[in-house]
Amino acid sequence: MLIPILHANQVPEIEKTLPDCHLIRWSDGMSFDIAKKGVSKIHGIQKIIERLGISMEEVAAIGDGWNDVEMLDSVGLGIAMGNAKPETKAVANHITDHILEEGLPKAVGYILI
Repeated sequence: MLIPILHANQVPEIEKTLPDCHLIRWSDGMSFDIAKKGVSKIHGIQKIIERLGISMEEVAAIGDGWNDVEMLDSVGLGIAMGNAKPETKAVANHITDHILEEGLPKAVGYILI
């Protein structure tokens, strides 16, 4: 996986240059995940749970950006940060506080309850 900083007008050129890859925009709007098509955060989680012998319903994930939507929508407990994009919050089961307001430790505490 590669994480470049791009302007929106650069994305089509990169997609043409790397036809076997897809770009997923981060919450800052300029950073992207570039990964092979079919590979994503949820793909990685699926590989891990296969090894552990657990179900997707037993997985919790925390995210804030567009690149986290599929992941939060697929796991048993998806937690969006308070500063998350609206699309990310829309698929979350729980929304914690902003990252700068101790949102991450609060999210972990919510998972462990």
